Amino acid sequence: MEIGVPAQARVVTLGQDCILVDDKYTPILCFKLEVIPNPAANGQGPTAPYTVEVKQGVPVYATGRVQPGATISVRYDPADPKQVAIDFQAMGYKL
Repeated sequence: MEIGVPAQARVVTLGQDCILVDDKYTPILCFKLEVIPNPAANGQGPTAPYTVEVKQGVPVYATGRVQPGATISVRYDPADPKQVAIDFQAMGYKL
């Protein structure tokens, strides 16, 4: 998700499936996240922390940053806050 409201989230749990994409081993991870909405979002979306499940491809070099207990950068859709994506670029990774 390249657009959306930036926020922080805590990784609550992590599961893993792996698939082959374009002849590369790409981990697809299933996360349970506690999203902490951005107070600067000016009423766009929720105001209290909420839990969501996300399934997303993760660059192999970033898997150490998305372990349970970690705080990570995410983006959420203010019209549908359950639509959440990890924002690896905000975490300093080039994709």
